[in-house]
Amino acid sequence: MADGSTLPAPTTPDPAQAFVPSDIHGLRGVDPQVIMQRVAEGELLREIAKDYGVSRSAVSHYIAQHAPKEQWAQVRETSIAARLEQSAEDMERAPDQLTLARARESARLWMWRAERELPHLYGAKPSTAIQVNGSDGMSVQIVSYANNGAAQQSESSN
Repeated sequence: MADGSTLPAPTTPDPAQAFVPSDIHGLRGVDPQVIMQRVAEGELLREIAKDYGVSRSAVSHYIAQHAPKEQWAQVRETSIAARLEQSAEDMERAPDQLTLARARESARLWMWRAERELPHLYGAKPSTAIQVNGSDGMSVQIVSYANNGAAQQSESSN
């Protein structure tokens, strides 16, 4: 600037504070433990949000602000396990083919989410890993993922 002063350095917004849902105030005073218990039992955030008259993003943002991160991660694991178990029960109790197809698709959705959100628990485990290092610095790594169900089936048929 002409007078010798400098412009203030641009600030980067904190990603957690970048967006705050306008209806988050509807959760004021709500114990985050209550919400986390409901999630752990398999309820979806949209169902919880409906009970409080707020958006799903408001509940998600509220938990991100008020719940311990480690505890929330554990709650998510428990929630996905509950949803997978519910899907299995829904398939067993399906009275007709249409209901069975819907339950099967729900189970596929929850398994897909489990594999991506909790790969340490539900992700494919490598059955073969080979790494070859060449003298010229080139490296080749081959990893084969086995379908655990197929591997167990072929072992039991022998």
